This record gives sequence, structure tokens and C-alpha cells, in this order.
Amino acid sequence: MILDILTQTVYQRVLVGTALIGFSCGLLGTFTYLRRQALIADVVGHSTMLGVTSAFLFSVLALGIDGRNMIVIVIVSAIVGVLSSALSSFLERITPLGHDTTMAVILALTFGGGMALLSEINKRTFPSSKAGLKDYLFGNATTLTWSDIRISGAFALAALLVVLILWSDIQLYIFDAAAATVLGRPVRLVSIALTSATVIGIVIGVKAVGLVLVVAYVILPAVSARQWVNSMRSMAILAGLFGMFASVAGSIISITAGKLPTGPTTVIVLTLLTVFSLLAAPERSLILRAIRRRQARQVLLEQLQREAQGSTMQEVTA
Repeated sequence: MILDILTQTVYQRVLVGTALIGFSCGLLGTFTYLRRQALIADVVGHSTMLGVTSAFLFSVLALGIDGRNMIVIVIVSAIVGVLSSALSSFLERITPLGHDTTMAVILALTFGGGMALLSEINKRTFPSSKAGLKDYLFGNATTLTWSDIRISGAFALAALLVVLILWSDIQLYIFDAAAATVLGRPVRLVSIALTSATVIGIVIGVKAVGLVLVVAYVILPAVSARQWVNSMRSMAILAGLFGMFASVAGSIISITAGKLPTGPTTVIVLTLLTVFSLLAAPERSLILRAIRRRQARQVLLEQLQREAQGSTMQEVTA
């Protein structure tokens, strides 16, 4: 069965495509996790529906090309994602609404707008095929083509290069934004670059995973990696590898088990990997922490008992 998977073209596309998406989302999601902006990934993922439908209309009506052109979809969806993130931050500054509330508002607005456009697209006739647009909702890795994979790889490489170029400033910005500002570092540029890179990682993964589950691809590998390492560089690399491993494992399981969807299967693998990391990582294991707390309480109780016995002996002697 494994040999069949490796030799059939459709399965090769699934494995290569999901591995690329898993590595990119895992690595780029490290910065989202460290900045404590997990919900932003969900906002961007859901805004992709508005981006995909807008890209379809733009390609067909303005450019006169296939509405499912991957390059246009990635670019337009990335623009919508960045604007959604920026609008959420803007609303947080000018209104009394909290961070979570503004993101929920933008998520509902962009997702609802995307679904409304999708409904209108389905009602009308266009020179371009509309097949496959619904796959962006829940994902379908088997629809990936080699062209999609090459385009996704190019965008992912560009995002990774930006991260590498700004690596030192990114580290300073994530761990001490105030110091970065005082030192005159390009804080706004770094913030925009990180947001854009994360958006790219999410957008290229939506077709295979679906906008509903792509947030798991961004956050769970980073959560798992954080349990095993202490440096940001190691965490980013390990998160990418965890994302790649879970994607390949999930794809193989979904293929060999029958008609299981690749995205949800991979998310289950990621969840199991996260649970294992939380329980088994040597320095941050929840089990070891519980054992250490119990041992510390036992030591404290014994110490208190000895002190109480000493006090009693002194009173008797007196």
C-alpha cells in the first residue's frame, strides 16, 4: 500500500503538497504563537473565503482568466488577510472593544462576506469553471496540482526569506518590543513582515486543509515544539518538522484508511503529537510537574512536622 502511495501521481501530489504546507505553517506559526496571537490565525483563515471569492471575480471579470488561478488567489487572499488583521488592531485602538471582540467581529464580517459572494457566484454563469471553490471551506488535498504546489512553494520560500533577513529584529521585537523601539529598530516593518508571512503560510494551506482547520496547522506544531526546546530558532525548525511529519502521516492514514479527509486526519495527528509533547517533554512534562509538586508538598509537610515536633520538645523541656 505504501508503495502504491509513492508511485501514484495523485498521492504524490497530496504528500508533497501537504508536507510543504505543514512545514511552512508550522515554522511561520511559531511567531504567531510567541506573540500570543493565536486567534489572528483563525481570523485570517476565515477571511480567506472572502479572498478566494474576490480573487475569482477579479480574475474572471477584470483579467479575463481562469477564476481559480492560484497566483491571484494567494495574492488577493493575502491582501484580505493582512487588511483583516490591520482592521482588527485599528478597531481595538479606536473603540472600547477588547482584542478578542474585535477579532470576532472581523472574522464574522469577512467569513460572512465570503459566503455571500460564494452564493452569488454559484447562482450566476461565468466563462470560468466554479468547481473547487467550496473545497476552500473544508479543504481537499487531492485537488492540489503540481502547479499549485510550485506556486505555494514559491510564496512560502519568499515568506521564509523575509523572516531570515529580519531574524535578529524579529527576535528582539517578539521578546522585548519596547527595547526594539528604543533602539530604533524597524518595529513597524517587522510587525508587518511577520503578519504578512503568517498570512502567506495560512493562505497557501487553505486549499488542502480548509479555512476551518488551518489554524491548527499554524498553532499546534508551535505548541508541540515549545515543550522540547528553549531557543526560538530551534523552536521554529522543530515546529516546521512537526508540521511536515503530521501532514505526511495524516495523508498516509487518510489514504490507507479509505475515504478519510486529509485535513481533519492531519489535525488529529497534530493533536495527538501536542498531547504527547505536553505529557512527555522532559523539562515541561505535565506529568513530571505534577510529580515534582507532590514531592515538594511532601518535603514541606515533613519539614513542618519536624519543626512542630521540635517546638513541642522545647515546651516540654521548659
